[in-house]
Amino acid sequence: MFAGPIIARELVTTPRPWRYYLWRASFSCALFILLWTAWQSIIGWQDVRELGVLARFGSVLYVMFALLQLTLMLFFAPLSSAAAVAYEKDRRTFNLLLMTSLSDTEIVVGKLVAGLWNILIILGASVGLLSLCALLGGISFGQVANLFAVTAASGVAGGAMGLLIALWRDRTFQSISLTILMVVFSVTGVELFAVAFPTLEFMGVPLKEVLNPYRAMIALLYPRADQITGVVRASSLVYIGVRLTFAALIVAVGTWKLRTWNPGRSEPREQGDEAEAEVEVVETKVEVRRSPAYAELPVAAGAAAPATATATMAPLARGGQPMPRSAHGHDGSLRETGDGGAPFDESSGSTTGLHVPRRTHRRVAALPGPHRRPWANPILWRELMTRAYGTKPLIIKGCYALLFALGTGFFLNLARGMENPLRSMLCLIPVGLAILSLVLINAQGVTALTSERDTGAL
Repeated sequence: MFAGPIIARELVTTPRPWRYYLWRASFSCALFILLWTAWQSIIGWQDVRELGVLARFGSVLYVMFALLQLTLMLFFAPLSSAAAVAYEKDRRTFNLLLMTSLSDTEIVVGKLVAGLWNILIILGASVGLLSLCALLGGISFGQVANLFAVTAASGVAGGAMGLLIALWRDRTFQSISLTILMVVFSVTGVELFAVAFPTLEFMGVPLKEVLNPYRAMIALLYPRADQITGVVRASSLVYIGVRLTFAALIVAVGTWKLRTWNPGRSEPREQGDEAEAEVEVVETKVEVRRSPAYAELPVAAGAAAPATATATMAPLARGGQPMPRSAHGHDGSLRETGDGGAPFDESSGSTTGLHVPRRTHRRVAALPGPHRRPWANPILWRELMTRAYGTKPLIIKGCYALLFALGTGFFLNLARGMENPLRSMLCLIPVGLAILSLVLINAQGVTALTSERDTGAL
């Protein structure tokens, strides 16, 4: 419990399911398959005894593993952190977490660690294979440690960004899609900034290497002549410090806005002073008189009550409801009754003092619009012809359109004068846009079903 109950629970419950070990083993097996494929592609079935060939293969394998792990960490760490919060919001259990005695810092930091725990464990499972690169030669163990430090710092910063978006948004698809788009924007935006200001530096390191994780990784893999010696490169130290500072600032903002953003607008909220103004105090006056038709109610010991007065019960209509404001008494006379149908006597002034508060929260809902006739398939009509998810998905569409325009502009600008630009490194731009589109489509397809299932609307 030294780090909070959320982190303690994650440490205890995470190793229990079998998929925890399956993920680590699968990632290690995938890296081993990549290692074997690279060996067959570069060396084949030759009997290699030269140390230079083995060292060259180790350096090539080191570069492949570094870029692969960085790419996976940049996307899966934010998605895992965002999903950790969005999943609880869909199940309506995040509000219960806010009702506990946990502080805002414990909740935010705990959910961040819970989202990144599996990712960091899987990253640690690849230490063995990367150490094998050092045994082959050409790579030192210090470079391996430096690589893991840069990759872990990138994952922590990305996870904090995904957590902040998930705390802000209520829907799972909005959280996941905005997280993916922000990861892509964090890379493309830095490149645009580097094109506009190519000479800017921060603490002696080019700004594009400080802000772009791929630039930082390339600087680590191919260091300059003045940074060849030493376990940790100066550029790596600056990059790690900036990333961790960025993550700390995001966690601070999330802690500050936690109670403001949650519960969401679709959840019941206490309205404060406005709710207190809506409370209605109802005083029901009851007739106090002696009557042989009703049994006397016992008076508690020590209570000051007249000896000649007994409380009578108000007559009830069929179904147990009180009679209306004008009702017949038990003696056949027509008397005025108080609120709730109970008869009262103006001279007695006796009251029960019942305080009946009204509902102190209300749901925020828009007024119904004009009626429209749906298609034969109402689900498809709802998805395509209505704003069933509100106006927030328009932000996602705008971000995707802007990103697509930037990618297309980059490709057309850099491909001028080239006969076949798709055979160059420029092919990564349309491939990246295609992968981004497929990821967003997959996220929408999955969350469209799981969100309604978790909320009970399916």
